[in-house]
Amino acid sequence: MRSEGRRKDWKHIRSVILNRAKGRCQICGHYQEKGMICHEKWKYDKKKLIATLVDFKIVCPMCNNVLHFGRTMAVIYEKKPEILDEVLSHVSGVNDVTPDKASQILDCMWEWIKIADEDWQIEIALRLVSRFPDLANLEL
Repeated sequence: MRSEGRRKDWKHIRSVILNRAKGRCQICGHYQEKGMICHEKWKYDKKKLIATLVDFKIVCPMCNNVLHFGRTMAVIYEKKPEILDEVLSHVSGVNDVTPDKASQILDCMWEWIKIADEDWQIEIALRLVSRFPDLANLEL
Protein backbone atom coordinates (compact mmCIF):
# COMPACT_ATOMS: atom_id res chain seq x y z
CA MET A 1 0.00 0.00 0.00
CA ARG A 2 2.84 2.40 0.67
CA SER A 3 4.34 2.00 -2.81
CA GLU A 4 4.33 5.07 -5.03
CA GLY A 5 1.27 4.02 -7.00
CA ARG A 6 -0.78 3.42 -3.85
CA ARG A 7 0.34 6.35 -1.70
CA LYS A 8 -3.03 8.14 -2.09
CA ASP A 9 -4.91 5.03 -0.91
CA TRP A 10 -2.59 4.62 2.08
CA LYS A 11 -2.96 8.30 3.05
CA HIS A 12 -6.74 7.90 2.98
CA ILE A 13 -6.64 4.83 5.23
CA ARG A 14 -4.18 6.51 7.59
CA SER A 15 -6.33 9.65 7.89
CA VAL A 16 -9.46 7.59 8.68
CA ILE A 17 -7.62 5.59 11.35
CA LEU A 18 -5.91 8.70 12.77
CA ASN A 19 -9.28 10.46 13.09
CA ARG A 20 -10.83 7.38 14.70
CA ALA A 21 -8.01 7.37 17.28
CA LYS A 22 -8.30 11.16 17.78
CA GLY A 23 -4.54 11.42 17.17
CA ARG A 24 -3.66 9.26 20.19
CA CYS A 25 -1.59 6.10 20.30
CA GLN A 26 -4.03 3.22 20.59
CA ILE A 27 -1.62 1.36 22.86
CA CYS A 28 -0.21 3.88 25.35
CA GLY A 29 -2.42 6.93 24.76
CA HIS A 30 0.47 9.24 23.80
CA TYR A 31 -0.49 12.22 21.62
CA GLN A 32 1.81 14.10 19.32
CA GLU A 33 1.03 16.49 16.49
CA LYS A 34 3.11 14.70 13.83
CA GLY A 35 4.82 11.38 13.41
CA MET A 36 2.10 8.97 14.52
CA ILE A 37 2.23 5.69 12.62
CA CYS A 38 -0.59 3.71 11.05
CA HIS A 39 0.23 0.16 12.09
CA GLU A 40 -1.21 -2.88 10.34
CA LYS A 41 -2.82 -5.47 12.62
CA TRP A 42 -2.39 -9.06 11.49
CA LYS A 43 -3.82 -12.42 12.52
CA TYR A 44 -1.43 -15.31 11.96
CA ASP A 45 -2.19 -18.95 11.33
CA LYS A 46 1.22 -20.47 12.00
CA LYS A 47 0.17 -23.97 10.90
CA LYS A 48 -1.18 -22.89 7.50
CA LEU A 49 1.25 -19.96 7.17
CA ILE A 50 -1.55 -17.51 6.42
CA ALA A 51 -1.19 -13.89 7.53
CA THR A 52 -4.48 -12.00 7.43
CA LEU A 53 -4.61 -8.21 7.60
CA VAL A 54 -7.47 -7.55 10.02
CA ASP A 55 -7.26 -3.87 10.96
CA PHE A 56 -5.13 -0.80 11.41
CA LYS A 57 -4.30 1.21 14.50
CA ILE A 58 -2.42 4.41 15.25
CA VAL A 59 0.71 4.03 17.36
CA CYS A 60 3.39 6.40 18.60
CA PRO A 61 6.98 5.93 17.45
CA MET A 62 7.99 4.21 20.70
CA CYS A 63 5.12 1.70 20.57
CA ASN A 64 6.08 1.11 16.93
CA ASN A 65 9.62 0.31 18.09
CA VAL A 66 8.15 -2.26 20.47
CA LEU A 67 5.79 -3.75 17.86
CA HIS A 68 8.68 -4.08 15.41
CA PHE A 69 11.27 -5.03 17.99
CA GLY A 70 13.31 -7.13 15.55
CA ARG A 71 13.62 -4.19 13.16
CA THR A 72 14.29 -1.87 16.06
CA MET A 73 17.19 -3.97 17.23
CA ALA A 74 18.55 -4.65 13.73
CA VAL A 75 18.35 -1.10 12.40
CA ILE A 76 18.08 1.40 15.23
CA TYR A 77 20.19 -0.27 17.91
CA GLU A 78 23.32 0.02 15.73
CA LYS A 79 22.91 3.78 15.47
CA LYS A 80 21.37 4.45 18.86
CA PRO A 81 22.16 1.69 21.43
CA GLU A 82 20.27 3.49 24.20
CA ILE A 83 17.05 2.70 22.32
CA LEU A 84 16.97 -0.69 24.08
CA ASP A 85 16.65 1.02 27.48
CA GLU A 86 13.97 3.34 26.10
CA VAL A 87 12.01 0.43 24.62
CA LEU A 88 12.28 -1.58 27.85
CA SER A 89 11.15 1.42 29.87
CA HIS A 90 8.19 1.95 27.54
CA VAL A 91 7.11 -1.70 27.68
CA SER A 92 7.48 -1.61 31.45
CA GLY A 93 5.35 1.52 31.80
CA VAL A 94 2.62 0.52 29.33
CA ASN A 95 2.24 -2.92 30.91
CA ASP A 96 2.88 -1.82 34.50
CA VAL A 97 5.62 -4.42 34.94
CA THR A 98 9.21 -4.41 36.12
CA PRO A 99 12.02 -3.88 33.60
CA ASP A 100 12.96 -7.58 34.03
CA LYS A 101 9.42 -8.63 33.09
CA ALA A 102 9.49 -6.19 30.15
CA SER A 103 12.69 -7.86 28.97
CA GLN A 104 10.95 -11.25 29.16
CA ILE A 105 8.05 -9.88 27.09
CA LEU A 106 10.46 -8.66 24.42
CA ASP A 107 12.32 -11.98 24.45
CA CYS A 108 9.11 -13.64 23.25
CA MET A 109 9.22 -11.46 20.15
CA TRP A 110 12.39 -13.21 18.99
CA GLU A 111 10.16 -16.22 18.23
CA TRP A 112 8.77 -14.33 15.26
CA ILE A 113 12.21 -13.89 13.79
CA LYS A 114 12.46 -17.67 13.46
CA ILE A 115 9.32 -17.92 11.35
CA ALA A 116 9.38 -14.55 9.56
CA ASP A 117 11.27 -15.96 6.58
CA GLU A 118 8.65 -18.64 5.90
CA ASP A 119 6.59 -18.42 2.71
CA TRP A 120 3.44 -16.77 4.09
CA GLN A 121 0.19 -16.41 2.16
CA ILE A 122 -1.30 -12.93 2.59
CA GLU A 123 -5.04 -12.33 2.94
CA ILE A 124 -7.18 -9.32 3.82
CA ALA A 125 -10.16 -9.71 6.13
CA LEU A 126 -13.44 -9.15 4.30
CA ARG A 127 -14.73 -6.67 6.89
CA LEU A 128 -11.59 -4.59 6.32
CA VAL A 129 -12.15 -4.63 2.54
CA SER A 130 -15.73 -3.49 3.11
CA ARG A 131 -14.40 -0.47 5.08
CA PHE A 132 -11.59 0.24 2.61
CA PRO A 133 -12.57 -1.06 -0.86
CA ASP A 134 -9.19 -0.07 -2.34
CA LEU A 135 -7.69 -2.99 -0.42
CA ALA A 136 -9.52 -5.41 -2.73
CA ASN A 137 -7.36 -4.23 -5.65
CA LEU A 138 -4.03 -5.07 -4.01
CA GLU A 139 -1.81 -7.63 -5.64
CA LEU A 140 -0.84 -9.99 -2.85
